Amino acid sequence: MRERINKAINHLDLELAGGGKDGVFYFVQVSSNTALDSEAVYVSNMKHLTIKQWLEEANWAVRQNKSNTSWN
Repeated sequence: MRERINKAINHLDLELAGGGKDGVFYFVQVSSNTALDSEAVYVSNMKHLTIKQWLEEANWAVRQNKSNTSWN
């Protein structure tokens, strides 16, 4: 599932990170290997969101990050 999500958000220069027992996922800018300054996605399992919903979360994180930092 992570591979499918990362493929869907790759055009945003993002990949999904986190997960594990705590169910906290976040987005990392691939080119700089830096976590976005945005809210995390709290789901206990990646499959609780569709690929479309993950893409929406990624887009939201990019917008939120841009308002919080000078990241382009």
